[in-house]
Amino acid sequence: MLGPSVLAVAGILIGVMALVSVLGVMNGFQLGFIEDIININSFHIRVLSDEMKINEKTMDTIVKIKGVKSVLPFLDIQTLVKGEFSDYEAVNVRAVPGNVRKYDPVMADQLNIIDGELEIQGRNSILLGQQLAARLGVGVDGIISLVSMEGSGFRTLTPNERVLNVTGIFKSGYYNFDRSMAFTLISNSDMLSSGKEKLIYGIKLVDQYRDRSIAASIKEKLGENYEVISWREFNSSFFGALRTEKTAMMLIIGLIFIVVGVNIKHSLERSVVERKEEIGILMSLGAPSSSIRAIFIIEGFIIGISGGVAGLISGLLITSNINYIFRIVEKIMGLIVVFIGFIISPFTINKLDAVSMYSSANFYITEVPVRIVYSEILFVFLFAVLSSTWAAYSASKMVSQYRPSEVLRYE
Repeated sequence: MLGPSVLAVAGILIGVMALVSVLGVMNGFQLGFIEDIININSFHIRVLSDEMKINEKTMDTIVKIKGVKSVLPFLDIQTLVKGEFSDYEAVNVRAVPGNVRKYDPVMADQLNIIDGELEIQGRNSILLGQQLAARLGVGVDGIISLVSMEGSGFRTLTPNERVLNVTGIFKSGYYNFDRSMAFTLISNSDMLSSGKEKLIYGIKLVDQYRDRSIAASIKEKLGENYEVISWREFNSSFFGALRTEKTAMMLIIGLIFIVVGVNIKHSLERSVVERKEEIGILMSLGAPSSSIRAIFIIEGFIIGISGGVAGLISGLLITSNINYIFRIVEKIMGLIVVFIGFIISPFTINKLDAVSMYSSANFYITEVPVRIVYSEILFVFLFAVLSSTWAAYSASKMVSQYRPSEVLRYE
């Protein structure tokens, strides 16, 4: 039969292992989303201007500010687009300079061109997201029709179709962008926009967490005619939801440590009762209760360290090999399905499909992203050790209740 100390170590191990694994996978998804959004859509800082054309003086002023890595001027135009045999689809057309990699190499790498070229050449050229291109039924060298609004004012706006040639298809890995985003030359904005869009300077920083101080510097140098928005403000709702989700998950899984801590407390309290004779003898020989209590506290600390280290190693091994583990599970489930299909084959004409953990028909990922944040791992480990030590400290208070004369009188 397993002793209480072994069960306590196992409880700490499972708690640390579960939390490390969950955090690794959750960080992989969340940080991946955040990087896609910042690198492609929101940027670290956005500077909004009332101008429709690029102001080189403004560009130079921003680039010279310490901490700024790149600046990309662009226009976002909300409109409709259709292929030769498709219905209209809502799309955000981003009008950018021709040499995107020169202005923003990070975004250029993130777009990941899977067909055609990144550099947009020609006035009637456009770059589509993979899912949008599939929805429209077009590929490279295909033709799409894009609705533009023309008129001298809002009341006189009328829709007009523009025909553009698809010169490239990108896959960013973020479904919303691949499904509803396109890129064209900023020189096309005069025939696509309604005239109400604002020119935006998308700024990437060397350190994204210095956005507040750099945004203040940009505001000071450019003046009040420009609106400056950081990535925290632009995505506050989405990033806040991710933070709440992560906090809730940590609290839920953290309950494991509370349960294990209570169990450790009760097991050590029982250990104190079982050893009251030894405690009485030590006290009668002059050992202070604080020294005896330290024995049980050290025992709880060792339980926390042992379970924490084992859980940390197990969690990191599982997290770093999560996709390999899923492939093994997929093969095992496939064998089970084949066996069940063989058993029921005389009674049915339907064939059971093979098991796929990440079928492209159901998911937009081919493997689970993993990101290990070592500061969070350290926090989990310390929390496990402290919960075990606290439980031992609480249990050791029973030692102070014993009197050597009373204990030895009946033993």
